[in-house]
Amino acid sequence: MTSFGRIAAWTGPVTFVALASRVFSGEPDGPILVLLAMVAPLVALLRREDRLPPTGATAVLALPGLAVVLWANVLLVVDLGRQHGVEPRVVLPAIAVVLLVPVLARGARVPEPSSAAAPASGGTAIAGSRLGAAGVGGLVLALGMLGASTGATPWRAWALVASRPALVFAEGSVSSTDGRRMAAPATLTFVEPHRVTAVSDATVKVLESDGGRPGVREHTLTRGQSVMLRTGDRLVVSAGTRIRFEQGKRVPAGVPSGVAWADPRGRHGARAGVEVAGVSITMLGAALALLVPGKRVRRVEAVGVPAGAASFALAAGAWGVYAMYAAPDLLVGATMLAPLTELSSVGGAIHGRLIGSVVVVALGALFAGLGSSLAARVIAVGTALAPASVSPARFAPGVWIAICGVAVAFGVSPADPWRVLLVGLGLLACTWAAPALATADRRAWLAGAAAGALTFAALALPAVLGATASTVAAYPALVAAPLAWATARVVRLGGLSKPPKPPALARAPGGVRTHPRDPGRGSTHRFVHGD
Repeated sequence: MTSFGRIAAWTGPVTFVALASRVFSGEPDGPILVLLAMVAPLVALLRREDRLPPTGATAVLALPGLAVVLWANVLLVVDLGRQHGVEPRVVLPAIAVVLLVPVLARGARVPEPSSAAAPASGGTAIAGSRLGAAGVGGLVLALGMLGASTGATPWRAWALVASRPALVFAEGSVSSTDGRRMAAPATLTFVEPHRVTAVSDATVKVLESDGGRPGVREHTLTRGQSVMLRTGDRLVVSAGTRIRFEQGKRVPAGVPSGVAWADPRGRHGARAGVEVAGVSITMLGAALALLVPGKRVRRVEAVGVPAGAASFALAAGAWGVYAMYAAPDLLVGATMLAPLTELSSVGGAIHGRLIGSVVVVALGALFAGLGSSLAARVIAVGTALAPASVSPARFAPGVWIAICGVAVAFGVSPADPWRVLLVGLGLLACTWAAPALATADRRAWLAGAAAGALTFAALALPAVLGATASTVAAYPALVAAPLAWATARVVRLGGLSKPPKPPALARAPGGVRTHPRDPGRGSTHRFVHGD
């Protein structure tokens, strides 16, 4: 396995896109997410062993988190295809081929049942490391092209954005020339008078606030028709609507100025501290579960792993900064992919399309690398599920095939890939990392993992149903992971978990009791009749 192979399971496309998107949109957790994405894999690889008891029960509790992580990345690839005009019925079979062919064609070394958590270090893992490294390299290359087009370093671009008194539609921006297509339904709030023009036939609603008396006006616009909005009005547009905005006017988004973008209000206070704790537990715990430690670290890995993690995380953060510097109008009706795939106006149309093409290929390589690395992890854990009558080498790849089938089947759901990824990472933190940090005892581990899984589900369900938006519901691992750790410790230290029985001494010829695996360790005690 190459040095990058150590972190290939961590560097998925959803993680990169989410980091860039949250930095671009000025989310309070943007900087801490970039830091955690860089530090978490290094912390995870500091440990010397991967403590997961090789039993079917532990595998049942550990595999759902891996499946959800894969599903989140499938959702993103489907969204990427939609954005480029490729239907899911074409994208999903291609995803299945990418995920299954390397496993079925090249195979993966299945570890011995005594170490079910060990990595599968055959062709699958090697392919994952190479593809992941190529994906990160491609994104860094695209970032360099973007930086050359803007003529500014990332820190210079950040300083220039932070000094802007207002974020406005720049002269020559796509939103004020060709018009901006809404990828999803959006409600835009205007803080100054603004004329919006329909580029194609559209039906829009204007929610007026005239002297405290709200009103609703519906307009059916043909191409070239405009609607005038006043200060405080809100414009409701549906997905697929293409509208043009006025140059020099403020962008109707939640970020009014560069100062507010650089230092958002939500970054301070007790709630912000709780959110930082929640996302830290989620990402650090998931890294402990996703990444396989090495018994011996070579010099090339000691340099390559930190360099790979830093390149991945810092490139994502820098991309978000460049996107805000070059095209703040992408905040309007933006999807998570917008900062990476809609910068066609930067450096000219041809250069912008070239950057976009490199990004798409690089994200595809990241996805293929992630899939190969997750396959190795799933196959290693899945050996514990093999019945006694079936060889683990034949059974374990079937577990990966089943997980891929479920992820592809649900790939057309409208779920947010970033929220789905957080669910998968949180599950791994609660059902794998937290019990493993507490004990290596099988029964105590199972008790902690079960408690963590049940608590996580109970806390996450209200957020999934839209009943609440609390911090605990957004990051259930904040409560569930410590509870899983505490449960495992109590069961282990409280004597509720039976210690393993010592191996019995066998009777050797001549009446000497010997150790079953080492006859040389026999006792000199000779038994007599009735002993």
